[in-house]
Amino acid sequence: MAAPKKRVPAKDHPVEASDLKRLFASADFIIRLSPWEFLFEEQVFGLRAKGGKGEVYWVNVIGGAGEVFAVNVYRGAKGMAGLSVLMGALIAAEEDGDDYDPIGVGLEQCMFQLEFVSKRELDSWDRKALKKVGRSLPTKRNAMVPRFLSLQPGYLPWRLEAEEGREFAEVLKWVASGLSFLEEDPAFCPDFPSREIPVLEFGAEADCDIIWEALKPLISGRGEQSEPLLELDEFSREKYRALPQNEQVHWELASSLSPAPIKEKDKRPYVPYVVMVCEREYGAVLATEICRREDRTKAILVTLLESMDRAGCRPGRVFVDERGMRELAKAWFAEIEVEVEYGPCDACDDAFDGLFEALGD
Repeated sequence: MAAPKKRVPAKDHPVEASDLKRLFASADFIIRLSPWEFLFEEQVFGLRAKGGKGEVYWVNVIGGAGEVFAVNVYRGAKGMAGLSVLMGALIAAEEDGDDYDPIGVGLEQCMFQLEFVSKRELDSWDRKALKKVGRSLPTKRNAMVPRFLSLQPGYLPWRLEAEEGREFAEVLKWVASGLSFLEEDPAFCPDFPSREIPVLEFGAEADCDIIWEALKPLISGRGEQSEPLLELDEFSREKYRALPQNEQVHWELASSLSPAPIKEKDKRPYVPYVVMVCEREYGAVLATEICRREDRTKAILVTLLESMDRAGCRPGRVFVDERGMRELAKAWFAEIEVEVEYGPCDACDDAFDGLFEALGD
């Protein structure tokens, strides 16, 4: 007779109970305040500890449309970069009729989110957080329940980790105070983009100073999200420079987000990039790499080097349809005397369509 299987205890929510209690207390205050009734999504303000040396958290409120109710807290320079991407996409969609890609924009975000949802929308981690602090689900059918999320570039929204919970608990207390202050004069908070954004600096006693930060250098912080440049080592430079160059051979280099996220149990789900090099005229795929967002630079270099290894030559020209990627490829190929040109990559687009269709089947 087989021995009975041991029951594995369910994992507890990773955030400390004391931090969860602080998060829920701030959330209770914020939902009573209903900041979406006096602030628009385009209005942004900043928060940080007094002294001006800590990271600035940028805040906006969602809920004016009456569909989604949330407070977004963007973390530092990376958060501002993601916020700039979001606002730019919304403005382009409204003014120019461009398609708004919520998934692509969401994958650029570095932020905490306090969202108020119905109990039907809560997942197992949300319920564990409630249980850990002794809260029960509301009995009213349409009651709103707070949930706390972390967003990182390249990843889908996920529950808070322990350190994130401690950080968000402290910041959300500032958020609640800042929203209470703005309730008296919502117009004090300008629309994004504005020449300056108010930053509320909080002391240990919750006293607050107000300073104004120029927006232009904040947005220029988007460079933090540009990809780091990897350099070819001396051996690789000599190896690939020694390959014969075929001026008639043209390649395409492109990357695309996979339509299917990768989910592992109890790990933050992410949407991988697929990096591809194709022969421009005949559409042959020379190399493909699947990677996380933070590994894309390395994957670009790997696919280019693999393509030259397989082809046994240097191409005459490489076409790239993304300006940031063009700068990377241009820097590498300048060392081995290959031209890089910005332009459409139809062969790669067709190959992506075929690949993703096969994955869907």
